[in-house]
Amino acid sequence: MPRSFWRVAPPTLLVGDTGALMNDIVQGTRNGRLTSLIVALDSDTYRLFLPRHVVMEIERNLQGHAAGRRVDAEEALRRWRRYYLPYARIVDVPDSWGATHAQVVKVAQRHPTDAPTARLAAALARCCVLTEDGDLIDHGFGSRGWLPLTHAGANHAEVDLAVTTVGLPTALTSVAIWDGGRALARAPRGVQATVLLVVAVAAYWWQKDGRAERHLQKLKLTGQKVWTAVSPIAFELLATYSTAVETQTQCTIEPADTTAMSERVARVLALGPDTGMLAREIATALGMTESPDYAAKKVREVLRSNSAFVEISR
Repeated sequence: MPRSFWRVAPPTLLVGDTGALMNDIVQGTRNGRLTSLIVALDSDTYRLFLPRHVVMEIERNLQGHAAGRRVDAEEALRRWRRYYLPYARIVDVPDSWGATHAQVVKVAQRHPTDAPTARLAAALARCCVLTEDGDLIDHGFGSRGWLPLTHAGANHAEVDLAVTTVGLPTALTSVAIWDGGRALARAPRGVQATVLLVVAVAAYWWQKDGRAERHLQKLKLTGQKVWTAVSPIAFELLATYSTAVETQTQCTIEPADTTAMSERVARVLALGPDTGMLAREIATALGMTESPDYAAKKVREVLRSNSAFVEISR
């Protein structure tokens, strides 16, 4: 599915957990179709973040999980590696993340294995968690009915694509008119006068023989027909988008009142470009008020002292 040029909203950050992801993979393998989650990931309406232990668990357990549900185990593993893993950002979650989030502490006390998922969600909040694990759900991380969340991402992608379909021709037409006007402005005076004269004469004859009125009437009727045909689709898309937003809002994990600087940096990077960001860019996004050099130095210290981040030289 092609990515949209226009977005109606920024991508939603999604923290994945083992059980829900394996079940989504098995569902797609059984049906031989792309699931709503795959559509959302490919369209970048969802950005998937996985604690490293989740990846290890899926690699270890997926084939047995699929075989136990009478699904081709090899195909399930292939789909995981082709349709999910390439979109996943795998994170070595620091123990310090989520330290100020009361629910993270409760998850760690109840089931330490799930603590990295809760910590990652706390760092990236506002975000959503895709899980069916009661140790997470009982403390506010995710919902047992996780399928509506995946459908919301696919519906969001559908709306973005519709906006692009309508907006791209309009934008190209506007650019063409603008470029034509700039080219005319740079042209010699004689060329400008000739073009304006030709346009004026054409407009005069178009209006004089009644063609203008007939063309405008046809344009009005065409517009009415187009609106009659398109309006139901537009209203349906609006309803779809509203439902998607409502579902995502209900599943959103709220941040703690106070968060560590490394957590704020993590969220900035999560919403940033795939190519990464410079320390100065991160500092600007964080709204740091220090001098640019000092702010970038502080950000760089955080990045280099935290296992969750990878530094790439440019």
